[in-house]
Amino acid sequence: MVDRSELFTDLTLVTEDLRESRAHRLVVSSGSKVLQKILASKSLERDPVIFLSGILHDDLTFILQFLYYGDVTVPQV
Repeated sequence: MVDRSELFTDLTLVTEDLRESRAHRLVVSSGSKVLQKILASKSLERDPVIFLSGILHDDLTFILQFLYYGDVTVPQV
């Protein structure tokens, strides 16, 4: 059975700690002009993998939560 949270995802983001997150190009490109330019490239493969140097998986989870839901709660350190 397909995980519904990954239904129609078309992008894999890999973080510094080598953990993967699936996402939708449209959502990710709406939050970053740099990623928007990369994802708009016609030479880009169908299901691209983008390595995010300096970003840890836990931080990416918060970023994606904000992009998808418009709200995020980040614990104080």
